[in-house]
Amino acid sequence: MVKKILLSLLVFMFMISTGEAANLANRAEIQSIRYDYGAGTVRIILDLTKKIDYQETSAENPSRSVIYIKNAWIDSDDEIEEKLESTAAKRMTIRQVNQNTVVFTVETMAAIHVFGREGGPSGYRLFIDVGNAPFQKTV
Repeated sequence: MVKKILLSLLVFMFMISTGEAANLANRAEIQSIRYDYGAGTVRIILDLTKKIDYQETSAENPSRSVIYIKNAWIDSDDEIEEKLESTAAKRMTIRQVNQNTVVFTVETMAAIHVFGREGGPSGYRLFIDVGNAPFQKTV
């Protein structure tokens, strides 16, 4: 009897883990976040495993731009926060808010431009340009 219960538990755990693995395979993984400073700008790049949909909005107190990345996941249970050394942006955060949505926030009063491109190290990249001037990499 104990063996049957243990076997049932193992099968149940395997089904749950396999289902979760299949669910993760259908979503884009955010594999890395990198950024570079320009003259009055910051370019933030999210490397993802596949193309995503996103929704951009803003919030106040403090002033920030918020990007909801749909059908995506990041391998962290905690919010990731990074201070930025720029006049265009003060800090950025990224966190998983539910099973299918990651929220990226950049604290800024400057204009932002968000766009995606196929290619890169992981297959898809989401660019967030912060600042009024066109991005120009510093030397």
